Amino acid sequence: MSTPCHQLTAPFCHFRFPVDDKGTRKTVVQYFWDKYNYSLKYGSWPCLQAGSDSRPVYLPMEVLYP
Repeated sequence: MSTPCHQLTAPFCHFRFPVDDKGTRKTVVQYFWDKYNYSLKYGSWPCLQAGSDSRPVYLPMEVLYP
């Protein structure tokens, strides 16, 4: 059974989440820059939370609808 997506209410530029087992936390903006060398332009836009509660995936709107 799939989990529905949830919209984050705060701008994702301020939201931090764990990125590894060591407890390192990054913002979605930092993560996209480090992982994809992509600078998100709309940090005030919300993003969608997909995946499971234990391993969420955060998807910025601008990468969903370029």
